[in-house]
Amino acid sequence: MYLRRKQKSEALKGKIKKNVLAWAIILPSILLFVFFVWYPILFNIGLSFFKDNTFSEFVWFENYKAIFEDIKFITALKNTFLYIFWSLIIGFLVPLFIGFLLSETVHARIFIKRNGVS
Repeated sequence: MYLRRKQKSEALKGKIKKNVLAWAIILPSILLFVFFVWYPILFNIGLSFFKDNTFSEFVWFENYKAIFEDIKFITALKNTFLYIFWSLIIGFLVPLFIGFLLSETVHARIFIKRNGVS
């Protein structure tokens, strides 16, 4: 039992030593990603619970309530979802359908040539 645990420990140390270079290479990218993406997101989520950017008055969800009561925001949100919907339809489903038609046309043409139809 002790020997098996020691072997596992040595194997883990070997894996860590083997992957140190990989972690050294990827660590700057991870730090930059956290600094430029996750920190601003989390900071602004926290900031959204205050009245202004001085963190002077904590207002809970009042800012969100005000936004969702604003007709301009609702219109912008609706337009955003419509844009996303039509972008997906035009940019994904239409090319997929055209690709399917072209694929079937090629298969049909081969079938017609092999079977002497026409």
